[in-house]
Amino acid sequence: MTLSIIISTYNDMSHGYIERICKEIAHIPETEIIVVDGGSTDKTIDCAKKYGAKVLVIPHSTRGKRLHIGAEHSTGNMLLFHHPRTIIPREAIEYLILRTKELSWGGFTHQFDTPSLLARYTSWYSNEIRTKKRGVVYLDHGIFVQTPLYRRSGGFPDFPIFEDTALSTRLRKLQSPILLPQKSVVSSIRFKKNGWLYQILLNQIMKVGYLFGISPKTLYKMYERGLWLN
Repeated sequence: MTLSIIISTYNDMSHGYIERICKEIAHIPETEIIVVDGGSTDKTIDCAKKYGAKVLVIPHSTRGKRLHIGAEHSTGNMLLFHHPRTIIPREAIEYLILRTKELSWGGFTHQFDTPSLLARYTSWYSNEIRTKKRGVVYLDHGIFVQTPLYRRSGGFPDFPIFEDTALSTRLRKLQSPILLPQKSVVSSIRFKKNGWLYQILLNQIMKVGYLFGISPKTLYKMYERGLWLN
């Protein structure tokens, strides 16, 4: 098996993305799909099974734990950690499969599903500053990593938030990330519900809190208040 696609889910049907994702990535040669669910009570698990995914259910688990368990159950030479509210086109995944031996770890180019100025700025920052300059790849880029490198790094910690930042910190000590030109099209639901300026400010507050050692569990409660999208 060349590529294992791992998705952490929890009651994701209502967001309108999980079935689109499964349709996009189902039946790509040399891939397996592993969905690790936190105990959904909607049709998320049924949807994943319908498209041939291997489903693991870990109730009351953090996103970091679910992603790590997915990696532990994978058989691919490369892992792709796929956000449950992004669309990575089939062609981008096929490109990744062809270049598995050349690519160590990284992500796809971030692009929101709305063309507003603030959306474009946020994507630019995520691509050009966070990823290229700081070596931090967020999950909504789609994080790919060669399996031996992932294991060598120690993998995802058991965090409900900033698990992608922690993994990036571990991986970049071993190798710098690569940003592929293919797009990861990202849902703007959080920004639309909270307002763009509020969400951008909240994101910065969360990052400062993380850098100053506030526990991811505490930050998660602040971040997800009223939404519970993770």
